[in-house]
Amino acid sequence: TGGMLYTLLLDAYVDFIVALCISFLGYGIFIIYPTVGIDTEAAILGYDELILSWRTISRTGLSLIKEIFFPTYNQLLNNVLAIVFMALLVWIISQMFKLNIWVLSLIFIFMPFTYSQMYFQMQSFEVILGSIIVLISVYLLLNINYYLVFITVFLTGFSISIYQSIFDYLLACTALFLLIKKEIVIKDFIFSSINIVGSFIVYWILNNCVWQNKSAELCKGKMQS
Repeated sequence: TGGMLYTLLLDAYVDFIVALCISFLGYGIFIIYPTVGIDTEAAILGYDELILSWRTISRTGLSLIKEIFFPTYNQLLNNVLAIVFMALLVWIISQMFKLNIWVLSLIFIFMPFTYSQMYFQMQSFEVILGSIIVLISVYLLLNINYYLVFITVFLTGFSISIYQSIFDYLLACTALFLLIKKEIVIKDFIFSSINIVGSFIVYWILNNCVWQNKSAELCKGKMQS
């Protein structure tokens, strides 16, 4: 049993290294030659203003991550994290669906939509992180325990507030896991619906309560100064 566990862990480790190497092969150039374009020039000119602009378009989750973990502009760190987490996303997908890591990595990492997302370097890491959170949340909800919905609604809701298109990704993940599930029961649909609706409510609260409070604090600070 110990030998079998060791083999499984070793295979999983090797698969991740493969995905990581292919991810660096595809986007390692961004570390050496960061792309100055789209949102990057805005960060160079005014990082705080860029974060504020994300709040005004209802991306509070994205701005919160930047404010807490990246208080100063650091494009190099952002690109490294994006490449590593891209590999992690591919590895998780391969483990969940038993897909060949070489084939999946070469197809997924080099697809045009993946490149277009990685090109937006100021938010690439956070969008990939949100995608991982949603994927794992839906999997746990439908395959481990329905009552994890009380946790997943907050995780998926926060992820949507990183980038609104992640809501479409949530719907796609939910549909996929329902389709491949061997036995579907009414609880699957009930708790999936609760997760989808609840995550949208959490998203709304983040952007209409947290952002409003933050906006009031900023205005108060400017008046005092």
